[in-house]
Amino acid sequence: MHLTLLVPTDGSAGAIVAAKYAADLGARLGAAITRALFVRDTRLWESLYLTHPGELAPEFDLAIEVQRVLGEQARDVLMQLQRLLPNVVTVVSTGLPAEVICRYAGGADVIVMGRYGRRPWVRGGVGSTTDEVIRRAAHPVLLTPEHFQKVTRVVVAVNGSPSAQTALHLASIWAAAGGWPLWVLAWGTEEEQAHLAAEVRAWIQRTSITVQVSSGPQPPVLWEAVDGTDLVVVGTDEPGPMPAMTLGRLAEAAVRQTECPVLLTRA
Repeated sequence: MHLTLLVPTDGSAGAIVAAKYAADLGARLGAAITRALFVRDTRLWESLYLTHPGELAPEFDLAIEVQRVLGEQARDVLMQLQRLLPNVVTVVSTGLPAEVICRYAGGADVIVMGRYGRRPWVRGGVGSTTDEVIRRAAHPVLLTPEHFQKVTRVVVAVNGSPSAQTALHLASIWAAAGGWPLWVLAWGTEEEQAHLAAEVRAWIQRTSITVQVSSGPQPPVLWEAVDGTDLVVVGTDEPGPMPAMTLGRLAEAAVRQTECPVLLTRA
């Protein structure tokens, strides 16, 4: 199995933990390339021009000075990541962080990032940049918890939707490649549960993974069923007029109320 991982970083503690997960999962799953991306946030100098108009000396180019400082910060941060990630390719870009991350994700299989970075504003346990990325990115996003722990099991929550099928397939591939047991939490009608059971049996025949299936008519209480060493895989879209603006009930619960790595997929 060969993966290309994109690891956005701002040098925060959360970003360092994300890099540790990328290194560990890359070694376990066989990542071919890991890219570390530092984004120079244009808002850091544009906002100063707006809040302090006419107060800056004409010969002092604030934009250039701030970019110089951010460039030095990028160098230090990426050097730190080079010690964690073997053969990492480092990239520095400028723009709005979420937009730049989603653009660079086009050449990656998975985005690996912390739930929040340096900025103090956090909604429901997720920072503003992370929140925007998980709603806009077309690629899977692996959200990492506050502290690093080695993964010991893959847990996938499914409900019969197209995105749940994608999550089940991806979870099965990762479990087989990493040598982890797979726990399937399935919910829906009896027909949907039967279909999911058939999907699981099909994957068992092709792999040597150990599979446990729990099912029922109601969504699993995910945050009560997993621990910090689990890797949760869940689909992020559900029927609605604006699927990109919502993660879905189960995915929102996984992101907001678990303390383990969560891999978000789309159909």
